[in-house]
Amino acid sequence: MMHETLDDRYFDIAFDIDSLCETIHSEVSRHFEAPKTMDGLDVLYGIRGHVAGAVAAIQGVETAAVIAHLEDVRAMEIDEEPPA
Repeated sequence: MMHETLDDRYFDIAFDIDSLCETIHSEVSRHFEAPKTMDGLDVLYGIRGHVAGAVAAIQGVETAAVIAHLEDVRAMEIDEEPPA
């Protein structure tokens, strides 16, 4: 029987957060214009940071670890190596 590791749990959480944030960003962008000092990625990263903190608190895991795994998910999506 295979047990899910904490690392797997972080990765699953990060993957779900990334998907959720893409949806939030898309919906918000339809209704609001980003401030002139921010580009679309700044807004998306801001959303991701806040959602990651909230989800980490709910799941009882470390926010920094969730964010690190979130970066791994993003790196996989753009075919880059995860940050060191």
